[in-house]
Amino acid sequence: MTWLKNFRNVILWSVVIWTLSLLPGRHLPGIPDFFQLLKPDKIIHLILFATFVFLLLQSILKQYGYGFLRFYGIIIALITGIGFGALTEYLQYSININRSGNIYDFIANTLGCLIGLALFLILRRKKMRKANAN
Repeated sequence: MTWLKNFRNVILWSVVIWTLSLLPGRHLPGIPDFFQLLKPDKIIHLILFATFVFLLLQSILKQYGYGFLRFYGIIIALITGIGFGALTEYLQYSININRSGNIYDFIANTLGCLIGLALFLILRRKKMRKANAN
C-alpha cells in the first residue's frame, strides 16, 4: 500500500480535475481560431494539468523499489497527463452534460503537462544542486 500513499495526491488531483471538468455547465459554441488558446479558461487548463504532471512525477520519484518507473517516469507522466487530458475532453464531448470538449482545451491540457514537467525538472535540478553544495 506504499504506492497508494505515494500516489494519494495525484489521485485526489485527478478527482478534482474530473469534478471540475464533468460538472454540468452550459454549452458555449466554439470559435475555431488560434485566439481560443488565449481565453482565460485555458489558463485553468494549464494550471490543472501542470499540477497533475508535477504531482505524478513526485509520486513516481518516490517509487524507489520500481526501477522501471523511476527510469521512465518522465515519459510515463507525460503520456499519462496527455492521455488524461484527451480522455477528459472526450468525456466532455460525448457525455450529455452541457459541456463541450474541444481541441483547444486539449492543446491547453497538453501545454499544461509540458509546463508541469519543466517546472518539476527545474525544481529537481535546484534541489540536487543544493544537496550537492552541502
